[in-house]
Amino acid sequence: MYRRAVVPIYDNDHRYIVGCTGRSIFERCPECNNYHGPKDKCRHFPKWLHSKGFQKEKWLYNYWRAKDHILDSGAAILVESPGNVWRLAEAGIHNVVAIFGTAFNNDQKHLLDESGALSLICLMDNDDAGRKAAEKIEQQCAMLYRLYFPNFDTNDIAELNVDKITSDIKPWIDKAKNLYKGFSSE
Repeated sequence: MYRRAVVPIYDNDHRYIVGCTGRSIFERCPECNNYHGPKDKCRHFPKWLHSKGFQKEKWLYNYWRAKDHILDSGAAILVESPGNVWRLAEAGIHNVVAIFGTAFNNDQKHLLDESGALSLICLMDNDDAGRKAAEKIEQQCAMLYRLYFPNFDTNDIAELNVDKITSDIKPWIDKAKNLYKGFSSE
């Protein structure tokens, strides 16, 4: 985890750390598209690196904290990384989980299936990988969830300021929550 900002990943009850993920402290190298230091030779240095033995496909980042908010609102927000979760939390949005990249796996889907979510708001990054991830999530979840795919102007949610999240993203959450409240009162 050298030269990375390290984030602990907790189990679903926030009792144990099940792994760590570390984000490179460097921006993308324009020559090789990796995230090494500007004075380093080009080499493989991914943006995110997980601790040895951590099985990212079995966990959702922030699930321990989000699950009560998901149950209360009937909606879960899917993002790619912890940084996206933090930015939404800064805006007062807490029903957010990250899938550790662009692969939404069966174990992660199973957690959401147990969460009480009726709606999924997918905020994948605005790049080819993010669009492909959104398409796959739609294929996996269209039969079980009401799905929303809001557009935003930046590459990822973490680049939006809190005011923009409040004006552009919160209405989607309110829409999903109002549908849930109407459904649960019948």
